[in-house]
Amino acid sequence: MFPYATTASAAAEHVRQLEGDLAADSGDLATVSCADDGTYQVTTNHPGGAQESRATFWFLLFNALLFVPESGTLTDLGRRALARRLAAAGVELAFQRAVLEELGPDTSALFLLTEVPPGGESLDVLRRLGGRVHLAHPNPRAEVLIAGALYDGRTGARAVAPTEPTPGADGDAAADPSYRPT
Repeated sequence: MFPYATTASAAAEHVRQLEGDLAADSGDLATVSCADDGTYQVTTNHPGGAQESRATFWFLLFNALLFVPESGTLTDLGRRALARRLAAAGVELAFQRAVLEELGPDTSALFLLTEVPPGGESLDVLRRLGGRVHLAHPNPRAEVLIAGALYDGRTGARAVAPTEPTPGADGDAAADPSYRPT
């Protein structure tokens, strides 16, 4: 998360020029800027081909993480169910809270998909640009799980517990004071 609406775009450009564990294909980067009036602008790059699945992933993630919860269309129960389903997809509750709490007016965020968790030196690059780093570890089936969570939220269906445990999901849910099982 960055303190100004334009900083994430500058950080994304910097990351595109890096080598090492933060080096990314253009489809692996996305930025979200929040204007002074609270509206969001999402920027992704998808040259086509294999990157088309990244476009779908970003679309689903930002809808589930930002747009649907902020739309006012979900009840408290629906928001908690969506949050649990995102946690099952590897987008831990702490990460979800950080994005919602820190991405406010005149801020921005850089989202980066990497094959392996970045090393400390790579993360220091982002911190030097004034960013706060939050890590999530999406499940290989994250796209399917997030799509299911959005569908259930749209139809009002009761969320079903995930069939495969995700590391950290249970611990995050237990640590969340607003968590109440359905």
